[in-house]
Amino acid sequence: MSFDTFFIDPYGDVMPCNGTKDKEVMGNLNTQSWDELWNSEQAEKVRRTVRHCDRNCWMIGSVSPAMHKYIWTPALWVFRHKFLRFWKKKKYSMYELKVVRDYRDGKVTKEMLDKCSTCDMNAIVNNGLSEASKEQLKNKSGEEIVDADIASQMKK
Repeated sequence: MSFDTFFIDPYGDVMPCNGTKDKEVMGNLNTQSWDELWNSEQAEKVRRTVRHCDRNCWMIGSVSPAMHKYIWTPALWVFRHKFLRFWKKKKYSMYELKVVRDYRDGKVTKEMLDKCSTCDMNAIVNNGLSEASKEQLKNKSGEEIVDADIASQMKK
């Protein structure tokens, strides 16, 4: 990631990945040009951080390369779970999954499920906003921000 893909949040923060423990911001398009941002020392610092990430995410960002490499895995899933269900007019139920039935029946607890999770239970919970985004939010409601954004887009 971080070399040819990126995410932009509604406040203009640019990130190379949306799966990091903390929000890794390369820069902000409200205060920098694209070239300044992409070629900045901050962007390179974030690239180094993402390059050494140990989370082993395979689906964060764009799953397309993995799907093309292992095309039969998603193709068979789609066939079994979408096409056959549509053909048989059978609705999906989450209770088809054994772990969901076991949880419903009290055979496993939430704590046991959490131990199997790929989520980082030691991650520090934060609101995911950069300091620049937090500054933009001071003394404004979400509605005011959305209205201003729509108004600025309508001018273009």
